[in-house]
Amino acid sequence: MQSAQLASFRALVIDADGVFWHGRNPLPGVAAFFDFLRARAIR
Repeated sequence: MQSAQLASFRALVIDADGVFWHGRNPLPGVAAFFDFLRARAIR
């Protein structure tokens, strides 16, 4: 999915276990993804 498409969303439902985290460690790019969501007020 392109960021322009994602920016048109108002909310997301995400299963984070194994997608954003491996054990207790965030996967690469996760912080930037959440910054992107926050900047666009996507909840």
